[in-house]
This record gives sequence, C-alpha cells and structure tokens, in this order.
Amino acid sequence: MFDINEYGNIIMTKGDSGCFSVLTLQGKHCKPVLYDIQPEDILHFTVRNIYTDEIALSKDITGANTFYFVPSDTQNLKVGKYKYDVQLDCSRGIYTVIPTNTFIIDGEVTYA
Repeated sequence: MFDINEYGNIIMTKGDSGCFSVLTLQGKHCKPVLYDIQPEDILHFTVRNIYTDEIALSKDITGANTFYFVPSDTQNLKVGKYKYDVQLDCSRGIYTVIPTNTFIIDGEVTYA
C-alpha cells in the first residue's frame, strides 16, 4: 500500500512499491505555483528518522516530477514514523516545494 492522506502524510507498507508526482510547487503563503520542471532541475526527496536525524531514505530525480519506490527502498526501514520533505534545486536556487511532513512505514504480514 502507498497512500498520501489529506494532511500530506505518506503511509507506505514496508517493502511495497509506490509512486507520487509533484504536480505543483508550493509558493509564498502556501499558494500553489505552476512550474514546468526543466531538464537540469533536480527534485530531492529526503526521509529522516525523527529520533536520530539520520537519513533513512533519499531519492533524487532529474528533469522529472515523479518519485518511484521499489521494495528495496523500504525493506530495511523499521516500522514507525519518520519526517520527509521535497526540495527543488534549479538554476534560480533551492526551494522546499513540499514542506516537512510525516512518512509512516506500516508493517506487513505476508513477508514479515
């Protein structure tokens, strides 16, 4: 299972696949800003353990707006809550386009 709830929390079953796209960027005062990803733009997705601040998972994509997850991305993570955000690194600067939110790894039964 991979889900993003109405609060922006990502809930993912450990070891599953999933994806999400960054369709609009968040501008000043949380207003959506339309922006076309350029070929040289990099989107950084970072998940940190909220208790140790260690990076638990990171993904970078260049010239695209969709993050894809494969089972190996989360199979070694502990079940629990983490924090994530997404930053855009472009020619005009670095911008946090999805502010810090909760990333939840749920347990699995099938391959536990």
